[in-house]
Amino acid sequence: MMQQESETTLDYGAVLRRRRWSLIIPTLLGLLVGVALAVLLPREYVAAATLAVTSPSMSGGLAPTTQADQVERIRAVSHELLSSPVVEQVARDERLLDAAPLDAVVTDIRRRTQVTLPQRSLSSTNRVEPDTFIVSYTGQSPELAQRVANRLTQVFVEKHSRMRETRAEDTAAFLERQLENSQEKLSAAETNLREAKASFQGRLPEQAIANLQSITELRQRLDTDAQAVATERDRIAVIDQQMEGLKQDAQAAASAAVEARSTERLSTLEQQLAEARQQYTARHPEVQRLEAELARAQSEDAEARKLAAAAGSGGSATTDPTLPTLRTLMAERERARLRMKELQSANGRTQAELARYQAMLNEAPIVEQRLMSLSQAYEFEKQQHQKLAEQFQTALLNEDLERRQASERFVVLYSAQRPRRPSSPNVLLVLGGALIGGVVLGAALALAREFLDRSVHDRRTLEAEYGRPVLAEIPHF
Repeated sequence: MMQQESETTLDYGAVLRRRRWSLIIPTLLGLLVGVALAVLLPREYVAAATLAVTSPSMSGGLAPTTQADQVERIRAVSHELLSSPVVEQVARDERLLDAAPLDAVVTDIRRRTQVTLPQRSLSSTNRVEPDTFIVSYTGQSPELAQRVANRLTQVFVEKHSRMRETRAEDTAAFLERQLENSQEKLSAAETNLREAKASFQGRLPEQAIANLQSITELRQRLDTDAQAVATERDRIAVIDQQMEGLKQDAQAAASAAVEARSTERLSTLEQQLAEARQQYTARHPEVQRLEAELARAQSEDAEARKLAAAAGSGGSATTDPTLPTLRTLMAERERARLRMKELQSANGRTQAELARYQAMLNEAPIVEQRLMSLSQAYEFEKQQHQKLAEQFQTALLNEDLERRQASERFVVLYSAQRPRRPSSPNVLLVLGGALIGGVVLGAALALAREFLDRSVHDRRTLEAEYGRPVLAEIPHF
């Protein structure tokens, strides 16, 4: 086993001796390439400035602060720092547009600029909002890297302040326009609701209780009027009975008087006729006159009885003692009839009013459904207007704070310093990589040549090729 390992080591040594130039030449070439790259590659220098987020100068939560995680905050700062207005102004200020067009210079600055967090912020786990940012720029000279890094941070801070102020002003103006539009919509919704309520006056849902009370009162009034009508009707019936009794009494008295007068006259004429017949004959003129007068008296008696009966039933009898009472009763009956007509008319009006209130009460649910959409629209516009008013007041406060520079702001904490050594290329890394590459290439070339070479170089190869033992070997000098 030891002999096999020794033979293997000797084989590697023999191969290394035979193919040493295949290994040495690529290694030297790789070293030369590394030296050339280290000399010829352009030098790049990195200058870094530190931005800090200042705390608001107002206490009590008046000035807003930004709450975001580290990744989102870095992305926002990078986006604003490398925005076109900032980068273009830096390119003009540093006169970088003399050698290339604007788009190419802007793209190159963005490619060479990087925004990161300090190592303590990256390693911190209990901090949500970082307060410092590292802005680094890679330039072709130390002076250029320093100038561009400082100019980037300065322009960013200035434009960020102006941008916040402009944004606050634009936000306040926008919210003011929105508030005016909301006020118009709110007024229109309020007008529509008020006109709808005016058109449905008396049928509104909030008036249902009042309508129900009115219906109850009207029904009570109907009952009272009905009782009053019944009372007046009974009173008229009583008056009619009284008048009928007075008429019957008057008729009986008139009939008795007429009958007494007629009987007395007839008795007188019959007595005179009897005396005349005793003295004269039937054809005597006196007898005939008395007979004619008696017949006329009987006829007048019958006529008087008829007139008396007519006077008792409603005729005019000036000497009737019951006439004043009868007239009083007739006037009272007329007043009762007028009162009953008034009550009946009032009853009709009350029934019509009751029907109107009942109809309004029945229409209240339908009106409520119609007004619901208008009420919801009004409440929605009212809430929107209140919300916009609060946002507008907040925007005005933010605008004032931005003008006073009392809110959260960026400041240049540390300016970029002139870099002392280039960041690239790394000479040791380039030389080491080129040397390792030459060694790997030489080893690969040596192994390839060894595998492709079919010649016999030692005893073992000859014995393995022909299967015969070697009797003698001339050593290599």
